[in-house]
This record gives sequence, structure tokens and C-alpha cells, in this order.
Amino acid sequence: MMSRKAALSAMAAAAFLPLAVNAQDVNIETLGVLELEYLSGDGADETLVFGDVSLSVDPGLGQTGLGFDGGLYGLDGDGFEGELIAFGALTYRTSYGKFSFGVPRSAAGTYSRMPEIGGSQYFAAETQVFTDGIVTYAYLLDGETPIGLRYDGDYGALKGAVSLHRFDDSDVDVADIAVSFDTGRFFVNGAYESVWLPSTSVQSTLHLEIGATGANYEAGIGYTVGSNLVDDALMAWATYQPNSAVAVTASLLDIDGLSAIYGLSGTYSFASGAYLQGGILDSSDADAVFDLSLGYKF
Repeated sequence: MMSRKAALSAMAAAAFLPLAVNAQDVNIETLGVLELEYLSGDGADETLVFGDVSLSVDPGLGQTGLGFDGGLYGLDGDGFEGELIAFGALTYRTSYGKFSFGVPRSAAGTYSRMPEIGGSQYFAAETQVFTDGIVTYAYLLDGETPIGLRYDGDYGALKGAVSLHRFDDSDVDVADIAVSFDTGRFFVNGAYESVWLPSTSVQSTLHLEIGATGANYEAGIGYTVGSNLVDDALMAWATYQPNSAVAVTASLLDIDGLSAIYGLSGTYSFASGAYLQGGILDSSDADAVFDLSLGYKF
């Protein structure tokens, strides 16, 4: 595993890689977040470094040709000590959609809009299996690279993605399908994941979300129907954004058999992508956890 310094250097390099690219007739897109998070609760403190960046270079929607998708996802903190994983796939875009081959991201979490509970990236990493499937989580913890392929289709308000990954050393296969329908005011999205484990039956998980957005708000509810790998879970969230700089989010995650976890967070954005975020997570069975983050989104 990489050290914190190496992880930050790698993520920063990926974030600014497009500045060195000088190409014409290609579409270059970067997305991501880099964050330093401080957590405090139950008499203990923890500092977490988090990053999730993606780079896509291809002819663009509606065009045909080769391209490349890459990405880095990493955490450094208690329970995630310097873990950094890389995604990379050769892509081919056609009029029927984009095909990816190599180590693409899984389809399951493509359209989920569930925010981090209490704004905490640490807690989001621990609970991502409820919304994003198991591929990234297993890759992060075990370090085994999941080789696979993926298809993405964009039909306006309707979008879809399908992926298949193979953990060869573990003899595990994971298939995902995800669909989103977004009118601009109302949205519905869902994902279905099947996991083939050695010498066991197929384990399948279904995740659904529905909600609405407006000029200064978003609200939604979601439900995960789990399996032996993932528990059932109910989630809900509401975000109010009175202006372009300030956003307040209330969130809930109720995992079957455990007490519900409530979150409240506020974000102040400044300096073209930089932000300051503070939040709290609480439940009836545990002490409250406070988090404070400084980050950059692009």
C-alpha cells in the first residue's frame, strides 16, 4: 500500500494531468474530489486523507473512436492506511454507446445520488456497498485488481450502464447493471448486482432511489435489498442550497438490525471548487461523531 505522501502526490498528478495534454478533436473531462477530513467522537480523534479523481479522453458524445478512462480512489486513515487503487480502461465510443475494456469502474454506483452521511468521506467509504456495490470496496481492502469490461449508453433522460468484473485470485465474478431516468425535476435510478462466489450460490443486491430536484433543493429516498453479503438498508436525504456558496444536508441511513444513523452537514464553497464542510453523525447506540473537512472539487 502507498504512504499518505505518495497517495496525495499520485492523486494530485491525476487531477492536473489534463493541463499537460494538448490535443484537438477530443473531449477531455476530469471529475473528482480531494479532501482532508478531521473526525472527533467518543474521546478519540482521527484525520483522514481522501481522494477520488477520474480522467476521460475520447471523441465525445455522438462521435466514434478510441479513448481512455482512468481514475484513482484512495484513503489514508484508521482502517484505511494508505490504500490507493487505480482504474484504467481503453474505450471505444460508437453511436450506440461507449465500451470500456481493462479495469473500468463498476456500473452499480454510477447514478446514485445519496450524499455522504454527515458529510463524512470516511463513513461513506465504510458504507459504499449499499449504493455502489462491492467492486471498489473489495478492490480497496484486498488490493486485487478486478479486470473487466463496461458499457455506457446515453439516451437523453434515460441512461444505463452494465459492467462485468473478475477477481481472478479470489475466483469471484461481479456483474452490475444500472439505469437512471432524470426529467430535470424528478429522478429515478436503480442498480442490480450479482456476485458469484466460489462454491456458493449467487448473491444479488438491488438498490433503488427516487427523488426530486429544484432550483435550490434536492430530496430523495433509497432502499437496498441485500443478500448474505450486504444487509437491507433504508436511506433518505434532503439538501437546501439558499445560494451558490452554501448548502445544508440532512441524511439518514437505517441498516437492517442496527439503529438508524442520522447526519447533518453544512458546506461553504469558495475559490472555484474549494470548500469547507462541517457535520455530525449520531444514533441511539453510539456517541455522536463530528467531522470537519477542507476539500477541493473539480
